[in-house]
Amino acid sequence: MAIAIRKTIRKTLNKARKQWREFIEFVLDLIYFTFHGIKETLYKKTLPVTNKYLSRVPKPPIATAKDVRANRIRLNIESSFSSPFNIERFEVEWTVEDSDIWVSVGANDLQQRTVARLKPDCDYKFRVRAINALGVSGWSEVVHARTKIDPKNGGGHAEGYTWEQTPSDITLIANDLQQRTVARLKPDCDYKFRVRAINALGVSGWSEVVHARTKIDPKNGGGHAEGCTWEQTPSDITLMFELPPGTSKRDVRLALRQDWIRVELAPAASPAKVLLEGELYGKVKGFQAGSFWELVKEGGKLVSRAGPRGGLTKSVAPKFDYWRAIIPGQHEIDTHKISSEEAGTGLQMLQPGQYDPDQLRHMGLKGF
Repeated sequence: MAIAIRKTIRKTLNKARKQWREFIEFVLDLIYFTFHGIKETLYKKTLPVTNKYLSRVPKPPIATAKDVRANRIRLNIESSFSSPFNIERFEVEWTVEDSDIWVSVGANDLQQRTVARLKPDCDYKFRVRAINALGVSGWSEVVHARTKIDPKNGGGHAEGYTWEQTPSDITLIANDLQQRTVARLKPDCDYKFRVRAINALGVSGWSEVVHARTKIDPKNGGGHAEGCTWEQTPSDITLMFELPPGTSKRDVRLALRQDWIRVELAPAASPAKVLLEGELYGKVKGFQAGSFWELVKEGGKLVSRAGPRGGLTKSVAPKFDYWRAIIPGQHEIDTHKISSEEAGTGLQMLQPGQYDPDQLRHMGLKGF
């Protein structure tokens, strides 16, 4: 009986506290909105007087090009108010990149202005100044922007080639280059390519279709393979296997050598299943030299993690020798996209062109 009474009292007190908090919040909101409304009303009512006597000559505004299209560009204008009582209008001028003859589009108080009827794929310059009853500011810094290409057959042109597209296909139009790059593809996806030759006498048939798969976009320096995910830093590799609920340490068998690994799930009531087995992409230190594995719960899932405090420690390896896969033959990650933040180092992954061929071979970047 006493327990029931205590529960009832506690429930009543909690309800009262909640209602009191809601009442305090209501009072604070009421005070804020009342004060804000009075402030706005006073500002508007006294604006004719304050604008006349408290305004200042305007300062040059700040302009940025935001919405760039093929035939128009929208500018965002931020006023550098020299007084909170200033009422300003903004005059916008534009010209082509290599000209000094400026064209005005007029002045008004809008802080987003669109300059229209521009030519596609051209460079333009813009500048803005503020105007009020007391005078005119200087011009803002010049803003440079280039209009976009007006699409033809859904495509456009780039250096050395043109291209077209439909909702399902992209076609690169002919040029005489024998090395062609198709960009802006999705990572870890299968694509097909074909080529044909064209000359003054006609067009050849299409080549045999070439199949290729883009590399994996690395996450925390690593990627995924069948049955596992992995991460890496310049010195460590960490493997993670998601396991069924109820798995114990006895159910996981892990064998590790310098250049080989085998991970097997062998529960007592079920047949054994090999999760990963094969030669490693590089050499690591064995369990005797610091590597380890553990069974942990992450995000409600049971995960087996293999490595030392940070991963399967790589042995002799250059700082930029990132693994592309755990086992050669698995789908690779794009090591060029590993940033210094992902890799956990202050060093930035450099482009292959910055090294001589011997350095590239030493770092496993041959063929990139």
